[in-house]
Amino acid sequence: MGNIFSVRPGVAISLKNLDAVPITFGLLNWGGYPIRRSVIQTIQVSSQGNFQFLSTLRNYIYVYVFGEKPGNMVLTGTMFRGDCGLLVDGWSTTMNYYANQAISTTGSPVPVQIGASGFYAFLTGANFKILRPEFNIGQFVFSFTTLPQ
Repeated sequence: MGNIFSVRPGVAISLKNLDAVPITFGLLNWGGYPIRRSVIQTIQVSSQGNFQFLSTLRNYIYVYVFGEKPGNMVLTGTMFRGDCGLLVDGWSTTMNYYANQAISTTGSPVPVQIGASGFYAFLTGANFKILRPEFNIGQFVFSFTTLPQ
């Protein structure tokens, strides 16, 4: 899979050398730009402990720890128009990815790989919008719920 960089609005290039970018990312059945005509630009993963603090009248503080809460992961990216002569465009392929991988469709988590770390996340929501119609560019946001490790 290549890495995508924008050279001017509405145009992107793909570098085939995976060593060109310091971190790699993998999402089950994504396939990258050649298949989706879309590029994932940001990845945000958040997690939080499940705990409770209790203060007493004698100024003692107790901490109760219950493990980790389910976390969140947000992917944002850009969708491009398909190449001339192709019926594939970023809008439809990215929407189809959500329709095929959403928790409401599969009931299963999606394997995610960021660098050397792997985990599972449920695809729980998506948002699609036309960002720059004059350049045939759209934006998408995928919302995931991650499982504690």
